[in-house]
Amino acid sequence: MADKGQDYDETSRQFQGNGLKLMVDWKVGAGDSALADWQESERGQTFRNYRRIQLKAVTYRDWTNAADWEWTFGSGTTYHSLNRGFVTGGGKYGYALYWTSTDADWNSAANTAARSIGFATFQPAP
Repeated sequence: MADKGQDYDETSRQFQGNGLKLMVDWKVGAGDSALADWQESERGQTFRNYRRIQLKAVTYRDWTNAADWEWTFGSGTTYHSLNRGFVTGGGKYGYALYWTSTDADWNSAANTAARSIGFATFQPAP
């Protein structure tokens, strides 16, 4: 990704370039369930024209306490987001890898490759 964008807060970093944005968010002391956290987040979401694509538990590499929340939103331009949450260190850390681009560009070769490489190479704290 080309440019580092504005950070959300002290436990997040945002990267963006070529129409794709990645927010990496973390916290010490993760909840019991990544899926339950996303379900709670969805109940409080305020995205305009929100449409859920999926909200499900996944296995992400070696982490079984993981979940994907994917949706589209927006008016005028429709955006597409995928937020993968997962817990490491026996519950010590919670992470979210939150991707967003326009829905029209979501499945482009470049965006698909960026998400694939990002998921494959992300290194959380031990």
